[in-house]
Amino acid sequence: MIKQKIKTNIVYKHLVNSNKKIIVEQGGTRSGKTYNILLWIIFEYCTHNKNKIITICRRAYPSLRATVLRDFLEILNKNKMYSELFHNKSNSEYNLFGNLIEFIALDQSQKIRGRKRDLLFINEANELYYEDWQQLIFRTQERIVLTLIHRMNIIGFMTKYYLELIVIFIRLLT
Repeated sequence: MIKQKIKTNIVYKHLVNSNKKIIVEQGGTRSGKTYNILLWIIFEYCTHNKNKIITICRRAYPSLRATVLRDFLEILNKNKMYSELFHNKSNSEYNLFGNLIEFIALDQSQKIRGRKRDLLFINEANELYYEDWQQLIFRTQERIVLTLIHRMNIIGFMTKYYLELIVIFIRLLT
């Protein structure tokens, strides 16, 4: 287990203290949601688990690479944890403490069909379509963490109707 002092915010503490299957983190742009979820994945989930599959996803790969993947690699480098030996760049995968972390885009539905995982992190879930959400949730064994950005123009499956259905569904699962 790694004992390091890391600077976190309320999102990290919320994840540590929650026992819910689905955790929704909301906030504005650059509020630290993504960064603190990644800190939790690295310093809590991966250090306490082995042989897990962690899927980190977003609607389009360029956005995923420019935000989540960049933050993930920055955290590993800052904490002297990065090794090219564990980074499969061609598959966008990283092996951390015996856990497989895969970074996938959801721009093609066949990419998510059939994939199972233990932990799912959906960055900017308001970009997803309802079918994406269905495919992901039913193939996740343990926990689902998603971020929502506060904005007036919500796209994808996060229309008012679907948001109400998701909230009802989350309450039934947790």
